[in-house]
This record gives sequence, structure tokens and C-alpha cells, in this order.
Amino acid sequence: MGYAIQAYTTDAAKIKQIFGSKDKKLQTEVEAQLAERLADLNDDFDLEEDEVTAHTILNDLFDGVIRHPEQAHLYGYVYEMLCACFGASIEPENDMYALEFLDLIVKEYSAFIAIPFSGDFPHIVSIEYKDLDAFKKKYLRDEDDEQVRELADTIEHARVHSKDLVFFNY
Repeated sequence: MGYAIQAYTTDAAKIKQIFGSKDKKLQTEVEAQLAERLADLNDDFDLEEDEVTAHTILNDLFDGVIRHPEQAHLYGYVYEMLCACFGASIEPENDMYALEFLDLIVKEYSAFIAIPFSGDFPHIVSIEYKDLDAFKKKYLRDEDDEQVRELADTIEHARVHSKDLVFFNY
């Protein structure tokens, strides 16, 4: 079970546009916007320039090639940065602590682009806007449960704002 959840409403089309685009102008813009977060991720994992870094992973995504599948966790964290870059975090009243159960009901990992998954953290669940209602019907049956209601409210937030939704469970 995870320890915390971060949710984002985002634009899946913009994230998909990146993968394999080889668009150097867009890559430069995204790198500039994420510069501090990329550097922080490198620091968090004590990554040196001669190793696979967050910048290396972002470059892979723009190239559309997964060169370092053994670093799946880094692909997940960089994917989270892209979700934030093209969207906004959701800050519910109780900091989503109740959503820690998400990894118990949704075992699959999913992303809008073809990244490897670590099988550990972060657990990623990506839902396109068009699939929000189907996701809710499939996984959220007991709306009397506080955790289920909270997840339903988060899905409703994305639906009302016509956005795609991504959960990162840590």
C-alpha cells in the first residue's frame, strides 16, 4: 500500500504529443519549465551527469525510445513532471490520505505514453477524460465508503473541468 497520493488534472494530448516528437524547440521549452524539478530529482537519487539522469529520461521521451527500462522509476517521476507541466495538481481538503487504498483496487499501472513501470513506486493510474465515467463504474461501487467517495469526488473534479486525470501513489 502507498503512503501518499498526488493527483493531477492534465492534458493527455499534450503529453502524447511529446513522445517521439523529436521536437527540439518544444523540448527546450519543457526542459526550461521543468529545470528545477529535473535537478531536484537528480539530487534526490544522487544522480551524476555521467549516469542516467532525469534529463536523459526526458530526452528518451522526446525521442520516443526507452533506452533505460531498468530505470523505470525515473520514467515514472519524469512522467509526473509532464502531467504537472500540462495540468494542475488537485489539492482536496484532506490531502487525499484516504486514497492510499488506490493501489489495492487498481493493480494495473497506466500512462498516456509508453513508459516502463517499476512495479513499485510510483504506482501510476492514468485516465483519459473520455474514460472517467467507465473507470468510476468499474472501480467505485460502494459510495458509502469515505475512501470511495473521495476518489469519486476527484474523478468528478476532472470531469467537470474536462481534463484527463492521473494518480501517482507513493
